[in-house]
Amino acid sequence: MLAEAIAELAEGADVTGVGIALPGMLDADRRHCSAMANSPPEWKDLDFSAAVLGALRGRRLDLPVRIENDANCYAL
Repeated sequence: MLAEAIAELAEGADVTGVGIALPGMLDADRRHCSAMANSPPEWKDLDFSAAVLGALRGRRLDLPVRIENDANCYAL
């Protein structure tokens, strides 16, 4: 679903990457969210970068993906 939305938004636009803000504690390499409030249990320690990259490649989009804590994104 997320990859479909990104593909739709990217169509005809100059998109250089994907940023995802997660409301939880991220590991040092910003790939896994170890604790996230109100999330499904199967999301614990999910490699969000790999999951999103895989979905994007399935839609033939080769974009870099960056995961960050939502509060840090808000500060930007």
